[in-house]
Amino acid sequence: GVVSQTITVPIAEDTLDEADESFSVTLSAPTNATIADATGIGTILDNDGAPAVASVSSPTVVEGTDLIYTVTLSNASATPVSFPFSFGGGTASPTDYGTPSFSNGVTYDALTGTLSVPAGVASFSVTLPTTQDALDEPNESVPLTVGTASGSGTITDDDATPTLSINDVTVNEAAGTATFTVTL
Repeated sequence: GVVSQTITVPIAEDTLDEADESFSVTLSAPTNATIADATGIGTILDNDGAPAVASVSSPTVVEGTDLIYTVTLSNASATPVSFPFSFGGGTASPTDYGTPSFSNGVTYDALTGTLSVPAGVASFSVTLPTTQDALDEPNESVPLTVGTASGSGTITDDDATPTLSINDVTVNEAAGTATFTVTL
């Protein structure tokens, strides 16, 4: 008769960085036999690496609206992960933008310059408000780095170029001077 039998357990491939997983198969209630070892242990070895930052987008907005950077990780993790974070240092000054906020439960520790990304998150947004002003200026850049990936947001100026005008004058030559008024 039959002296061995196989039991097949399907295993699902995923992209989640996680600890190795174990499960058991238990034999019970034999007929015409006794059980010498009732439990078989199976171990699933995780084949997914720890997440890395795959990309940071480079948004462009008109001043006074929010720069929204999209940060994409290589894969999610079963546990929270941390990455170094920095922004600024481009042509925009700190008065041109405000304090960043984050989506999907991501938090920022300003003391360490580190972002903490919760378990299961594979992408998130960094929202940086920009300041509306009345200055005609060149477009300004705001670099943003998470981990080893960087993007550069562009704040587009929406203020008109100033115009100058000068008035006409008529004077008698005996006046000694001619005074013009220049208007901005």
